[in-house]
Amino acid sequence: MSLTERRVSKLKRQLKFLLMVHLFIFSWAYPIYVMEVDVDGATVTSIWSSVFYLFTSLSSIGFGHVVVQTLGSEVLTIMAYVVSRGAMLVSLASIGVSFLGKPELTEEDRLVLIERKLELVQAELHEVNREYRRAKKEKCRSEKTITPVYVYDSAKVEEARAVLDWHIFSDKVSEPKVSNMTLEEAELILFHESNKSLKGQKQ
Repeated sequence: MSLTERRVSKLKRQLKFLLMVHLFIFSWAYPIYVMEVDVDGATVTSIWSSVFYLFTSLSSIGFGHVVVQTLGSEVLTIMAYVVSRGAMLVSLASIGVSFLGKPELTEEDRLVLIERKLELVQAELHEVNREYRRAKKEKCRSEKTITPVYVYDSAKVEEARAVLDWHIFSDKVSEPKVSNMTLEEAELILFHESNKSLKGQKQ
């Protein structure tokens, strides 16, 4: 059922409600007639005059030529006015909300809204995942382009030179004292130092 159909259906229900309430109120014309018919100088002398009195009273027309004189009729008139105006206000408020306020959602409408929200969330997650992968690739590329810089203190470099000299000129150079450095480690240290010095010269 579309929104317009639901609004029309609600309007019909409210009109039926008002009709039933006023039919119930106009049924009070009979007890008013019973209480007024035997009163001296009564203007309500028939059922029709009682209905006419209720109509003019509830519609605020009040011609004044048909009035009630008993306390019971006055109480019924007040009750009829309160019930009629209350029903009218409730119906108008309900109709106004249905036409001007937020439309009432059915279960089907709620499911459709939930599905749309899930689709939006999935699209956002997909976008976030794509951005994450892109950032990860950029990070990997930047890490690949960065050349690691090895820093050794002068004592380590001197020790590496001594170890290398001893392996090359073992017959001329004495073995370094208290050194656990291997030839591979010494060559690696000196290689990094030579690269660092070359970069410094280029700059």
